[in-house]
Amino acid sequence: MSSKPNDFKLGLFILGGLALLVAGLFLFGASKIFEGKTVEETYVPETVEGLKPGAPVLLRGVTVGQVTRINFSWNVYHRTDPRYVVVEFQVSDKVALVPLGQGYEDRVRAEVAKGLRAKVKTQGLAGATILSLEYVDNPAAYPPLQVPWEPHHVYIPSAPGQFSEIIASLDAISKSLKEVNFQKLGGQAQEDLVAVGETVSSLNRSLANIARTSEELQETIHKIKQYPAGAIFGQPPPPARSVERPK
Repeated sequence: MSSKPNDFKLGLFILGGLALLVAGLFLFGASKIFEGKTVEETYVPETVEGLKPGAPVLLRGVTVGQVTRINFSWNVYHRTDPRYVVVEFQVSDKVALVPLGQGYEDRVRAEVAKGLRAKVKTQGLAGATILSLEYVDNPAAYPPLQVPWEPHHVYIPSAPGQFSEIIASLDAISKSLKEVNFQKLGGQAQEDLVAVGETVSSLNRSLANIARTSEELQETIHKIKQYPAGAIFGQPPPPARSVERPK
């Protein structure tokens, strides 16, 4: 008889624990559900290889959201042209670039005018692919894409990712090298070498003349020391006097 109340109390304790667990999970999920978020999108005209839904969205190295959807523009907006990759992502109001709420789109447009762009990047040499929100130095070089549809969400223009930038730099270097006239440069270098050779030969002749002049100067100095009048006035030295011995 006494075991039944104990079983009843144990059952109530278990049910109470389960109720608390369910309530905690509900509150935690509700905080996520009711957390302020906004969906934004960008259009990428290049490959987004490695980027997947769930990938983090970073702003200056700080995670502000995650990628939620990746699809082609002709599937999202039912237009065959232009052919872009549409990347949608959520941004939390806790770490948003600008405050959410009324006027949010206008505030984002103001940041876009300052250079805010979305880039597909890789963290490290073998890291995960992310969507990075960055401010570019020259916003006019990466203007918003002109599309024949009305964006479903707040639109942030894209800029070339790191691999595209590397390829563009290499392509620019290659074009610059193609414009260089190596044959002309080779001929000019040959002419310069000939001119240098002639200059060296002229310098050698000048040095030889200086050496001869130095020798002549040394000879003149020696003559002056031996007979100054003859060296100066052109008179020959007097004949040597004979010394008569006494008889």
